[in-house]
Amino acid sequence: MPQIEFSRSTLRPVEAVPLPTQIPLTPWESALFNTVCKAYAVFWFQGVQIIKILKQAQSSEKGSTKFNWKWLNPITLYRGVSVTLLNAPLFGLMGMANDQGTKYLEDRFKRPLTQKEKALIAVSAATFCAAPWTTLDLMIVQTQWQNRHVIPPKMDLNALGRRITLMDLHGFSQDLQKQKEQRREVMAKKIPITQIIQEIWRTQGVKGLLRGFPETLFREVPFATALFWAGPEVKKLILPKLPKDWNESKRENTAKVLSGIGVGAVVTLATQAVDVTKTNKQKFIEKPEFRTTRSTVQYLWNKGAEDAWKAFQAKDRSHWVSRLPSSLSERTIQNLGGIAAMHVGLVPRMGVLMIATIAIMHARENFGDAVQRYKRGSTPAAPAP
Repeated sequence: MPQIEFSRSTLRPVEAVPLPTQIPLTPWESALFNTVCKAYAVFWFQGVQIIKILKQAQSSEKGSTKFNWKWLNPITLYRGVSVTLLNAPLFGLMGMANDQGTKYLEDRFKRPLTQKEKALIAVSAATFCAAPWTTLDLMIVQTQWQNRHVIPPKMDLNALGRRITLMDLHGFSQDLQKQKEQRREVMAKKIPITQIIQEIWRTQGVKGLLRGFPETLFREVPFATALFWAGPEVKKLILPKLPKDWNESKRENTAKVLSGIGVGAVVTLATQAVDVTKTNKQKFIEKPEFRTTRSTVQYLWNKGAEDAWKAFQAKDRSHWVSRLPSSLSERTIQNLGGIAAMHVGLVPRMGVLMIATIAIMHARENFGDAVQRYKRGSTPAAPAP
């Protein structure tokens, strides 16, 4: 068999093919891109966010210790989504501030930014949008609280265990008509959000529109830091630990979901008390006990402590204190009740932040790839040397 010999002169070094670089977005392109990402996320967490608002605001009313689950239905869960979508342009500005700030500092320092510098940029971007976000949250809370009485009719479930007669259908149609009339009355009494904002402006001015600003700032800064910095970093730590035999898409999506769950849970636990305080300050504008942060926290804590002790003494099985040992002291029960009152709506809000983090991370990566492909296709190719 003939042998093939290679001479050193026949070997040529193979030039490395450069990877496509990221084409930087203009500020307005970045704002539009982040706006679309936020709008995509809103449709995923809108219903859970309304549950959170209703639980937090309803729990602080006098005489109400149990959440009314009849408030939850397809009508209320997505009513007011147009107001919530106003979050999207604000998030677009925050994302633009974060992306453009990162680009500016990298161009100036001629190096990649450190983790601390990335976190500081995210904090600055959230601070930049905190004031308008406060007024928008005020509008969302006021809008959703008015939708709580729009309840759809339900057919008697006992009729489903036997043959449904014409009388059952007739009774259901009567109930349907009554609840349609009730819904019309409720919607007729509903105050337009523009009128609410005008009244707040007339009576309290700018101070009223920025009610809850410190709480919004301390709530949004950790979330922005988690979204723009911690989430992608946690994802990088998770990726190497996933099975190597998974395809790339499965590994990427799993890492995004796990990082979103972890980051969302940590941010929720760290800021839940602040969020409860903000919601009640913005809902009960006319009540003096909710005028300041200190008075709001005192009212919520005292009411939670009082309700917990009363339920413990009455052995109310519908209250969570009934599952505690009977040997606990009154002070311990009251402290636990106060802590619980400051963390009302913890589970739905954790769901909101987890869903929002996962959805926005997914949108920023996938939509970002689509934007880069579009810009590469619309950019004229460089002339050959």
